[in-house]
Amino acid sequence: MIEKVVATQTYNYLEVYNLMPTMQSAYRRHHSIEMTLLRVTSDILRTIDCRQDIVLVLLDLSAAFDTIDHTILVERLESYFGFSKLTLCWFRSYLEIRRQSIIIGDQVSTPCAPRYGVPQGSILGPLRFTLYITPPQDVIALHNLNSLFYADDTQLYIASDPANQALSLTTLRSCIEDVMRWNTQKKKMLRSNAEKTEVILFTSWFTKTPNFEKLSFDNTVIELTESVHDLGVNLDKNLSLTYHINEMCKKATDAIRSVGRICKYLTKENLKLLVNALVISCLDYCNSILYGLPKQELDKLRRVQNTAIRLITGTKQYDHIKPAL
Repeated sequence: MIEKVVATQTYNYLEVYNLMPTMQSAYRRHHSIEMTLLRVTSDILRTIDCRQDIVLVLLDLSAAFDTIDHTILVERLESYFGFSKLTLCWFRSYLEIRRQSIIIGDQVSTPCAPRYGVPQGSILGPLRFTLYITPPQDVIALHNLNSLFYADDTQLYIASDPANQALSLTTLRSCIEDVMRWNTQKKKMLRSNAEKTEVILFTSWFTKTPNFEKLSFDNTVIELTESVHDLGVNLDKNLSLTYHINEMCKKATDAIRSVGRICKYLTKENLKLLVNALVISCLDYCNSILYGLPKQELDKLRRVQNTAIRLITGTKQYDHIKPAL
């Protein structure tokens, strides 16, 4: 209850004084993964309409929640967000006066006070993490790059003139290096995971395959990919979303088959509950980014939906689906 009260007061304070990180969508009212993806795809389409390419880099932090330094967090709450001394004292107590043990079988380790990380499953943990990683947005803004964050997932993208691609890539490399430097300076221990970093170049359907210099950081060369997995959605280089739709249909169809094997043991209400949880939720996930796609792509999803409805209602394959819907 105390955590809930503190979280509410903290959010109100940040909103009144306009201190919330503008490009962070996680753990905020009226923000979501879907809004983040809509912003990214909208910017990509606008850039392509202006006859430019756009490079998207997806950065991933390794074990980000577990590497938060309590001392640095309290300092940031004071210097960056202007929290009062009394408030800082409460947060220091909240973070530091804890004990943690490891249990393996019937063996329990000696309790110790963790110096890093935020309490797992807590109400304030996600908010503390959001405030901890706010400064990189300022670092990125200095390079005039677009960026969006969802928790520890960072999306950097920059428009690229096909005739002068080198300039955009130089700016992008410089920005990534500065973000990496910020992550590791002053013992912050935030480490970007190069193995999970993805780079994709979005182009028009009518553009020939462009020459693209490889990006590298942390002694790792990042290969250009045909599609990337961004917050649960597969984005391909032409933003056709064909691969994403095919994956959605495959996942939903597998769920329909699994439910179909046990449907005779379920009541109609329980059957409906399962189909909504396993099938319809899959089709609904971030479906607003599908707006404007060709009819043949959306028909794939419609057929899966109709199959799920037939399973619930017992409608035959050749019966008209509208009454069942």
